[in-house]
Amino acid sequence: MEHCWKAHGLGNDYLVWLNGYLFQSNEFTSQMAIRICDRHRGIGADGILDPKSSNRADVGLQIWNPDGSKAEKSGNGIRIFAWWWAVIQQEVTGTAPFTVDTGSDVVTCVVEEATGLVTVDMGTAQFEPDQIPTSERVWGKEITMPDGTVLEAYTMGIGNPHCVVFVDNVERFAEIPWRSWGAFLESHPLFPNRINVQFASVTSKGSIEIRIWERGAGETQASGTSSCAVASVAHRLGLVDDFVEMKMPGGVLTVEISTEWQVRLCGPVEEVGRMQMRL
Repeated sequence: MEHCWKAHGLGNDYLVWLNGYLFQSNEFTSQMAIRICDRHRGIGADGILDPKSSNRADVGLQIWNPDGSKAEKSGNGIRIFAWWWAVIQQEVTGTAPFTVDTGSDVVTCVVEEATGLVTVDMGTAQFEPDQIPTSERVWGKEITMPDGTVLEAYTMGIGNPHCVVFVDNVERFAEIPWRSWGAFLESHPLFPNRINVQFASVTSKGSIEIRIWERGAGETQASGTSSCAVASVAHRLGLVDDFVEMKMPGGVLTVEISTEWQVRLCGPVEEVGRMQMRL
């Protein structure tokens, strides 16, 4: 029997796999991720959070996508994992900061149980092709979609890869086939490890609305790293200030960008409950 704890960040839901942590049971596998994340035959989730030991942080984490692939990073996944570690497992006293090793890097988290908010220092925004990675520089690069539409794309990395496309206004989201464009871009030859795709409309110097096509998961209601990616690209282009509200179908996250391109993410976590499934 597989035991999981579930929570969501603005509708972006993750399961913490408890068997390995609590019972020291068998290693998690890609096939287990696929079956558990299935929304019709499993518990259903946008990903699995597998706790690990770490010699460079307070706790380690492996993130699994619902297609069975491993993810380098997830802003909402980290925030949910941080809530589980601090509030459910009570491994943290009060609002003391603690570190999580995601495999790609180490991030610092602060959990405020009273407000339901989790803040994560997500690391440094990266823009060089080998840091993202991309096969060549993609910054204002025109990419042709299968329907003949030409999109202007911008890429960055925040521990995982992102491709940002700007649209004229929020109303355009209902008019354009952004989901099929996102699926096409996810596996484009320019991106050797595939890529997360965001379509963004800047509504003010402190606000952006986005739609998200997540690598390995498809359309999601919200995404932490996607929020960080869009805010960073928009800030580098001079479109927004250093503190930005990221508005998504699931709700709002805030992103703060320092002069050294350090990125901080903040938003709510809501517990769903503990569940079990027979594989």
